[in-house]
Amino acid sequence: MTKNTSPAPLDFPISRFANLRLIGLVILVVVALVLLLLARGDTDANKIIDLVSMFENGPARKYPQAASGLAKIGKPAIPTILELLEDGNIWAAMALQEMGSDAADTVPALVQAVQEGEPSMRAFASNALGQIGVSSDEALTVLIQTLEDEHWNARQLAAGALGYLSGDDPRVKAALTKALQDENEKVRWDAGRALDQIQKKTGGV
Repeated sequence: MTKNTSPAPLDFPISRFANLRLIGLVILVVVALVLLLLARGDTDANKIIDLVSMFENGPARKYPQAASGLAKIGKPAIPTILELLEDGNIWAAMALQEMGSDAADTVPALVQAVQEGEPSMRAFASNALGQIGVSSDEALTVLIQTLEDEHWNARQLAAGALGYLSGDDPRVKAALTKALQDENEKVRWDAGRALDQIQKKTGGV
């Protein structure tokens, strides 16, 4: 009788071993992605710190660069931008304006800035509301009120913002029509343009 010299069958199937190797590979990939995301978060945090320091220590000519840098970081920068906005930094409003719809959650803070801010803040925050494009009742109301602001640049940018935000709202049309008689030519021009925008959006006459 011939003795069987072939290797004894493995108690641990090869297919199971291959599956474990695949699972291990997947785990390594997931860990690598997590580490990459954490590193990116650290990078964003460092960038935010550097950009904020430009407001604190840098020359004024670098403020636009700092605002644009915060906007480019996007949502991770929003808490810092809102702190700057609360402190009265008009460039925070510019950063949110540049972010557009990505800054939709900041509308309440911008409404408050229009209500309570200095003239330049009221102007820039009004413009940011228009560029973000969230047509809330609070935003429309505060912009209508700003059409009566004592500073023409705030009135001008509020008029422009209403053109972006408003649909067929009779309050807005009435306020902009009144603004056509504003003493400032730029306010009148933006009010007229806003009414044209509304007309095109609503198909009105």
